[in-house]
Amino acid sequence: MTTKPKIKKVSRNMEARNRRFIILFLVLSLFLFTFCSKSTKSKTNHPDPNGSTGLEFTLINNGTAYAVARGYAYEEEIVIPSSHNGKPVTAIDAHGFLNYRTMTSITLPNSIVSIGDYGFGGCTGFTSITIPNSVKSIGQQAFYGCTGLKSITIPNSVSSLGYGAFSSCSGLTSVSIGNNVTSIGGMAFSGCTGLTSVSIGNSVTSIGDMAFQVCTNLSSITIPNSVTSIGEKAFMGCRGLTSVSFGNGVKSIGNYAFSQCTGLTSITFGNSLLTIGDYAFFMCSELISITIPNSTTNIGDWAFSGCTGLTSVIIGNSVAIIGERAFIECSGLTSITLPNSVTMIKNYAFSSCSSLVSIYIPISVIEMGDFIALGCYNVTFYAAAPSQPSTWNENWNFGNCPVVWGYVF
Repeated sequence: MTTKPKIKKVSRNMEARNRRFIILFLVLSLFLFTFCSKSTKSKTNHPDPNGSTGLEFTLINNGTAYAVARGYAYEEEIVIPSSHNGKPVTAIDAHGFLNYRTMTSITLPNSIVSIGDYGFGGCTGFTSITIPNSVKSIGQQAFYGCTGLKSITIPNSVSSLGYGAFSSCSGLTSVSIGNNVTSIGGMAFSGCTGLTSVSIGNSVTSIGDMAFQVCTNLSSITIPNSVTSIGEKAFMGCRGLTSVSFGNGVKSIGNYAFSQCTGLTSITFGNSLLTIGDYAFFMCSELISITIPNSTTNIGDWAFSGCTGLTSVIIGNSVAIIGERAFIECSGLTSITLPNSVTMIKNYAFSSCSSLVSIYIPISVIEMGDFIALGCYNVTFYAAAPSQPSTWNENWNFGNCPVVWGYVF
């Protein structure tokens, strides 16, 4: 019996497998091509007449616009185009140009709406930048450590400054904040040691914690009427600051807000001030006189402690609480008259005021702490109460200084 040959059948099977392999390869290739073509990032690796070479663009806002970053750009003078692939460039990407130290200038188009967090952080090479009127927000530490930057104008279009936006820009000498900015973020200009002048727009309602901390060359500041609160340590350590004028909208001055402003000689409070925070003017040793407005109800602990040059204090007639050590070591003070609104004087309030000779205490004082004038060896107390109230601490007059009871103011 003759066996039929199987060569043709095997050949047909191989041809079928090859066709399936080719089809599969083509399908995979098409998939990869489609995926890559839809990538959200693209780079300009060729000269662009409207922008610098090598910039990286990322689709944002549901694919309607681009954010831009350095990518492979290497030029010293960077130009950001207003559009890419037919879509607007509206944002500087977060960390987009971080530590691009060889960049000496950058041109931003009017299409830019936001500058992302750390967008230009550590760009020590450029000395100026024009922020276009289209920008609405400047992110956290957007210009942190740009030590070569000399001046900055924040346009009226910007409504918010992020945390540390211009912190440690030690070469910055002047700042103009636009009239649409409503809040100055914490540490916004902290460590700008070269800063000599600041113009705050009339829409700012809050100055954040440490906003201008250690701006050692800042000589004066005017807080506009729009501001209602000044954060903790906002101007702490501004040793060159000599005068501060508060607008009538300021209601609270935060803890340590102006502490260690050792050159400060003049303060003008507004007529809406409610609270002066703890350590608010601690160690302002050149301060000569203060008038606390009638609106103020609370003077915080250590508020004016160590103000050794202070010779005159006028306390408004709404103050209810004199904080602990509020005026300790104010060695230039000679006399204190407390208004009828005061109900509590905390421990050590006037201790170590070595020149103090008289303290006038109204009948309204219900609570009296310990050691009120410890170390004030020449002081005499003039109290409206006919005798020591039972609610006063027994050690309030620890030094047994003379007391005139039933004194008529």
